[in-house]
Amino acid sequence: MHAQKNWYTRLWVWVVIFMLAGIIAGLIGPNLAKTTKPVLDIFIAIIKVLIGPIVFFTVLNGILGMGNLKSLGSIGIKSFIYFECMSTIALVIGLLAGYLFKTGAHLNLSVSAMNPELIAQYVNHAQDSTSLMQILKYALPTHPINAFIHGNTLQILFMAVISGFILFYAAKPWQATLINRLHMIQGWLFTILSYVMWLSPFAAFAAMAFMVGQFG
Repeated sequence: MHAQKNWYTRLWVWVVIFMLAGIIAGLIGPNLAKTTKPVLDIFIAIIKVLIGPIVFFTVLNGILGMGNLKSLGSIGIKSFIYFECMSTIALVIGLLAGYLFKTGAHLNLSVSAMNPELIAQYVNHAQDSTSLMQILKYALPTHPINAFIHGNTLQILFMAVISGFILFYAAKPWQATLINRLHMIQGWLFTILSYVMWLSPFAAFAAMAFMVGQFG
């Protein structure tokens, strides 16, 4: 039987503590609290750098680990259905939460001070990006390295799937060795991510301090 962990060794406990500390800091010294935003930006930048390779090697390992493409197709269809269902449920929960709790109703925001041209730019971009052709065009990477640098998950997924299919057929003689190497790299990435996640309390503090200091 595993020994029960103490509360102070649990990451989520420290995230909550630092979030509360960030709120207090934002209330006491809003001007100083707003200067903590670079801490959050650095943390997000590190996560974005790691997420791309993790997604790539996870999908690549999954494809190469399949015994045949029939199993891969079955799992792909089930994953797609699961993703669509869970995404829809998440959207509904988000809309209900916003409607019930009036999220953002008490923020110090002035509608008259907003730039309508800037808002229209985002609306038009969102409308253009929902068409099937735009999604397919967006999925094709112009440069493979840029997809990892900018954290473009769709392009990374596309490259992982294509690479997986190519290696599935081309690497049959040394497929076991390749899978072991890829698993090793994937393990390193997850280990690095686990260490980086211990910085999340500081990011949570910076996020709450900046938000409270900026918007009240």
